[in-house]
Amino acid sequence: MAILLTVSLFAVNISADVFHGWAMQDLLPKLPSHAVVVMDNATFHKRQDTRDAIQNAGYTLEYLPAYSPDLNPIEHKCELRAEIEASSSITLNY
Repeated sequence: MAILLTVSLFAVNISADVFHGWAMQDLLPKLPSHAVVVMDNATFHKRQDTRDAIQNAGYTLEYLPAYSPDLNPIEHKCELRAEIEASSSITLNY
């Protein structure tokens, strides 16, 4: 069963530094014991000290298979954004 533990809105592009800080300060303190952290293959998800911190805290770290948008719900939102922008003069900035 998937549980949403935290939601954050960033006004900057996500980098390995931004993701690492968020994971350490917001995500890890809220994870229940024996949690499995599932991430896509974004470059910023693969920073070694972030991976080590998740695993050293006792959590299991798994990555989605490459090129599997069906398993990654954010991909559907990106597709919707592209469709809206292509069919109108509206640009969505989020």
